[in-house]
Amino acid sequence: MTRSPRILVAPLNWGLGHATRSIPIIRQLLDRRCDVVLASDGPALDLLKGEFPELLAFELPGINVRYGERFFTLALAAQIPSLVRVIRKEKKAIAQLVASQHIDGVISDNRFGSWGSGVPDAVLSHQWTVETGNPVSRAMATTLHRRILRRYGACWIPDWNGTGSLAGRLSQADDPHTLHVGPLSRLSATNAEKSGAPLQVLVICSGPEPLRTRFEEAVMKQAGALPHRFLIARGLPGAGPVASDLPNVIVRSHLDAKGLSTALSEADVVVSRTGYTTVMDLAATGKKALLIPTPRQPEQEYLGRVHRERGWWAIQDQSGMDLATGLDQAMVLPGAPLHEGQTKSLQVALDAFLGRISPA
Repeated sequence: MTRSPRILVAPLNWGLGHATRSIPIIRQLLDRRCDVVLASDGPALDLLKGEFPELLAFELPGINVRYGERFFTLALAAQIPSLVRVIRKEKKAIAQLVASQHIDGVISDNRFGSWGSGVPDAVLSHQWTVETGNPVSRAMATTLHRRILRRYGACWIPDWNGTGSLAGRLSQADDPHTLHVGPLSRLSATNAEKSGAPLQVLVICSGPEPLRTRFEEAVMKQAGALPHRFLIARGLPGAGPVASDLPNVIVRSHLDAKGLSTALSEADVVVSRTGYTTVMDLAATGKKALLIPTPRQPEQEYLGRVHRERGWWAIQDQSGMDLATGLDQAMVLPGAPLHEGQTKSLQVALDAFLGRISPA
């Protein structure tokens, strides 16, 4: 009797975006009666265990990446030797999991030690082009990144190809190794009735430290002086409850998919970073938003420029962040054209992937 395919899903733990956008893929696999095993580390693993407590979950080697607040690219480059060592450990750990847990296929979101484990594999990445803020380093980083992505059986790009893409030039690809599976979000549009004034503001904090904390602190500093009600989601799964000293501010360490969906349905406007997963969530829910790119993080700054030009959401630099003005601007802008549900392209990708698997 043939057993169900056993698929290891292993997202990267750099912020929560890689884990959250893996959730629609996990749900699709479960709908297809696959046996899904989870693997990651840190908050990303905590998030997946919270969303899927019934699934087996394993911890992979991780690295506490520190992003320089003044010299982002240099700070990241200085950690490349450590990253290479962790990738080697990760590759060994995943190979051991494949053998011990009888894994039939591996789907990774930017975990670069997950290829070559002896079973069919696929990698999820929206960066076919890597943005560094400099043409020379962009070309070098893109060449290296594509070389890694081509080591997998397939590269799935969570976006559309063409002028309507959410990631702009980052996700554009004309390569037989890639497949655009459409934007991925664990959320969907809601139509809850709003209570009117005061404005309901959902603040989503995300990203690596110490930049996540800096963003939270900047928002808290201004929120108490505004005539709006704020719910601040700190993006720290596993952290304990936090009390707020401000009467118009509620703080939550983490919101799971259901909690975040409810918070979005009740919110008039979202305040967040320009992380790509956030952009996909906003497009899936049709929400108005004020977006503040992480300072000196080239990809987020690029996405901020793209969406400022499109006029979907209000965009501010953190150095000049003014919540009062930004929220007023966000409320008069239309938001992204609404898309709901997963595209057929994701189903095609999963069909092709599972077609390469022959469980014993």
